[in-house]
Amino acid sequence: STPIKSSAASDVYKRQRKEFPNAVFTKVDLDRDKGLYEYELDFYTAEVRGEMKFNPETGAVLEKEIKYNVH
Repeated sequence: STPIKSSAASDVYKRQRKEFPNAVFTKVDLDRDKGLYEYELDFYTAEVRGEMKFNPETGAVLEKEIKYNVH
């Protein structure tokens, strides 16, 4: 994986924050999967932890995995 540039990271953060505004980010990488690039973002909030993958050209969410914290 390759760390992404700050301007691209900012766009990814903005997209993710629409759904989880209080998220703390633990990883943002630009990965290559089957010859295609994707942004991978790991995060957590008080209620959930998750991973989202975005298409770097369109910003479309490619994959989302959310796990709810049980208190």
